[in-house]
Amino acid sequence: MTEERARAIASWRYGGDLSMYDGDDDTSALLDAANGYHALLDDKGEPAGFCCFGPDARVPGGDYPDDALDVGLGLRPDLVGHGLGRQAASAAFDLAGGSTPLRVTVAKFNCRAIRLCEGLGFERTSSFTDPRSGRRFIQLRRPPRADPE
Repeated sequence: MTEERARAIASWRYGGDLSMYDGDDDTSALLDAANGYHALLDDKGEPAGFCCFGPDARVPGGDYPDDALDVGLGLRPDLVGHGLGRQAASAAFDLAGGSTPLRVTVAKFNCRAIRLCEGLGFERTSSFTDPRSGRRFIQLRRPPRADPE
């Protein structure tokens, strides 16, 4: 993640229900190496999405034992709904590696993202309410990938 890419991502605005994912123009979390943010680039080298690994991918109110790597991801607002989610999510999950279980937390209303994750081998494990917003979230988990032989 570079400062320029972080500024672009922090400026994204989604609108509607997805506005909960709007950036806040603060790039500090995106640039903090402890949060494990990576830009996913389009064919012009511009940020098309992002992913993060670890605590910043978690939502308050959820149960997060240390037995899986938490993955957060987002797609640039103008690309949402154009069939690119699977490619972006696959890139993020590949970057995470296959030797550890992965966990994602998705807003319950975001049926497309839940279906996408389920199509990539994740299974629903729990649901909870974020005490700050009152929104419901679903946690999904994928076991480690078997080593190819």
